[in-house]
Amino acid sequence: WWDEALAVWALRKGLVGATLWTAADVHPPLFFWTLWGWVQLVGESEFAMRLLSAGLGVLTVAAVYALGRLVAGRWAGVVGALLIAVSRFHVWWSQELRMYVLAGLLGTLSLLFFLRWLRAQGQDRPPQRQWALLLPYVLASLGALYTIFLMGAVLLVENVVVLAALARRSPASRRRALLAGWVHAQLAIAAPVIGWLSLSWGRM
Repeated sequence: WWDEALAVWALRKGLVGATLWTAADVHPPLFFWTLWGWVQLVGESEFAMRLLSAGLGVLTVAAVYALGRLVAGRWAGVVGALLIAVSRFHVWWSQELRMYVLAGLLGTLSLLFFLRWLRAQGQDRPPQRQWALLLPYVLASLGALYTIFLMGAVLLVENVVVLAALARRSPASRRRALLAGWVHAQLAIAAPVIGWLSLSWGRM
């Protein structure tokens, strides 16, 4: 349909041209960058390009399984994966040449890595280990925001959870460690987003 064809039209401008065109649109560029790289490998047939969305959709099912298992055990992961696999929206988005399925995958990964990091805060681990847990969270969250700005809602929820954890956590040294790691992670996410907005804001 029209928006899918528009994405292909943008890609034919080249990577820089597609980026500048995206800066004048309402969506950030990560999906278009990903699609550009994919097209270099598989070509521009309708099947080949939509195969990217299908693959991202399958990966999302696996990510939902991992998230459910982390939160409530193996059966929660199985049920969550089954529900997303038959979800009307998810199946539809996994067939479209649009950014929504990529945003869903990265948003799910953001939640998964966030909860892994938060749970680790109750354990005595060296700072290097904490950053090893935070780095995948930062990358997934930044990717989600660079795919569609509405994914900021996921980060908002995560920040509310951290505030609640800070209110309950003791001793004070652990609260300070949690807050320091979290603030640095949020700054690492915000800086590239602000950079993109500085380029695109006047064009949108």
